[in-house]
Amino acid sequence: MSHLPAGLLDELDFRIERTLIDGERAAVTWSETARTWDGLPWADHGVDVFRVQHDHITMLHENSDVRMVHRHFAHYEV
Repeated sequence: MSHLPAGLLDELDFRIERTLIDGERAAVTWSETARTWDGLPWADHGVDVFRVQHDHITMLHENSDVRMVHRHFAHYEV
């Protein structure tokens, strides 16, 4: 579930901490540690919120520490 493109993190240790399910909605808290492509330590955490309808994920809202992403990875225009 890492939300960064392949090759940017090495030695990824991704852990699901807690899961909450209520009807068609679910929330998952998670944490991860790794090394960035240039060998720096990486630690992040977040919560992802899902909506599942008819056995398909119809909504995913991802939250994480954007300061880590901003600090370690190239910026892009939206």
